[in-house]
Order: sequence, then C-alpha cells, then structure tokens
Amino acid sequence: MTLVLELLRLCYIVVSLMLDELFAW
Repeated sequence: MTLVLELLRLCYIVVSLMLDELFAW
C-alpha cells in the first residue's frame, strides 16, 4: 500500500511540475 502512495505522490509532483511549466508560458 505504501508503494501505491509513493507512486501517487510521484505522479502528483510530476503533474505539478508540468503545470508550472505550462503556466510559465
């Protein structure tokens, strides 16, 4: 279960970074 939470957190971080890049334009 912890592994799933880690993967979700990683995906959340990646999506947040991509959104920051998009809004930076």
